[in-house]
Amino acid sequence: MKISIVVPVYNCGSYINESIESVINQTNDNWELILVNDGSTDKSGDICTSYSQKYPEKIFSFNKENEGQFLTRKYGILKCTGDYVGFLDADDLLDKDYVKILTESISEYHSPDVLCFGFARFGDNMNKEISVTDRTICFRTSEERKYVYNQIISGQLTGSLCSKAFRRSIISDNIPDEIAVKNKRFAEDAYHSFDALANSESILYLSDSLYFYRDNAQSFSQGFETRNLNYFNSKYLFELLESKLGIMGLDDAESKEKLYTHNFNDTVHFVLKYFRAAKTLKRKKELIDFDWSSYLLEDTIKLLDRENNCRKSYVKVWKAFSKKKYLTILFREKFKRIIGW
Repeated sequence: MKISIVVPVYNCGSYINESIESVINQTNDNWELILVNDGSTDKSGDICTSYSQKYPEKIFSFNKENEGQFLTRKYGILKCTGDYVGFLDADDLLDKDYVKILTESISEYHSPDVLCFGFARFGDNMNKEISVTDRTICFRTSEERKYVYNQIISGQLTGSLCSKAFRRSIISDNIPDEIAVKNKRFAEDAYHSFDALANSESILYLSDSLYFYRDNAQSFSQGFETRNLNYFNSKYLFELLESKLGIMGLDDAESKEKLYTHNFNDTVHFVLKYFRAAKTLKRKKELIDFDWSSYLLEDTIKLLDRENNCRKSYVKVWKAFSKKKYLTILFREKFKRIIGW
């Protein structure tokens, strides 16, 4: 049993050594590390090459032109030779027992298609652990898997590829069409992750937290200031989930309401996060002028009047922008018009 670990690498020279060392220091050595340098302009590519030369039978380094994380991960997946594939971002870390726990769990639970596990956030004075379950449990029948799918459409299960490991055939056979995610680099891993989960026959939840995610708020703020807001639009992800409801056995009115509620709450979350992250008056005005209805599924607004959770989120926005300042009042009124309240 071998675990392939795919790392997309782009200008992460400050962290990549630490990330690679977290793989080298695994307590179980049944792994291979696939490093894919996505046209870095710093020393990241050289660092990857040096590790592949030092560990030629374990670490494999590849260089390609800059195309973004989706195509970089795809490149790495196609280079894997392991039985299962896991993912690691170049500024994050793996628990030292990551490979050990995965291989033991795969054997004990008869080779599930997907393994989901918890993770811990660290960095910027933050240390928070997030788990998917308090006990290990495997979902195999279509009725059992509905529990997982309900968690997906209600926003309770993260779409991150890094908090999951996949049977290699599952993740390679369900790589989204390049056109579908072109220019949609935000949350593109969730697009891939949920597509694979929807086509899986067995899903294992582990109570362990095996991944350490570096929460770099400053990095987000800097990137946010310079990008068009459409870059962060994850509506296409909800459209994917909507198209998969039938496959997941959730093509009913109640499940659709859960998805639309998630879509609305997610939009509210981004509205608040972006407005608070904006550092300049110009950026705040851009946020006010932006058409936030573009973030919402067509049927989402139709359900607001009979969905209490949506009303609670709307009140949250109202309170957040209730201060007597021109910009916050203007933003509040704009959002009110968008959702047709």
